[in-house]
Amino acid sequence: MRNVMASVTLKSGETMQIEHVLAPDSERESQIRPFLGHKGPHFGGHITASFEGNCDTLETHYYIGLIGDEMVGNIMTVESNGTGILGHVHTLESHRRKGICSHIMTYQMEDFRARNGRVLLLGTGYQRPPYYIYASFGFRDWLFPGTAI
Repeated sequence: MRNVMASVTLKSGETMQIEHVLAPDSERESQIRPFLGHKGPHFGGHITASFEGNCDTLETHYYIGLIGDEMVGNIMTVESNGTGILGHVHTLESHRRKGICSHIMTYQMEDFRARNGRVLLLGTGYQRPPYYIYASFGFRDWLFPGTAI
């Protein structure tokens, strides 16, 4: 299942379409799987299973950015019962610094909340550029007792 969420103007002046794809979806699989091919076999196993419909009650949501027919960005969430993990955030190197991630993330976060999402977790490097993007969307550090940064 997929639906168009928005059409946005990037910093470059280009128009990007944002789609929400709920796996399995055979039409977008042929774009998403190669786009995330750099993730390797560990994560690739889940991506494959999601498109084969073999994830039981675990929902896999892909939020993709398209300029024309070219996929330029992705954010994925895996979710069950209102709890999810955000990951596989990727923008093609040739399209970075255009606001692609921020635009996709805006619609991904709105959709998660609209579907009664309660907890969304992620892992990223501390105080690296992605850290600040996530912080701008409300993500906060979560340290275990005795953990030092």
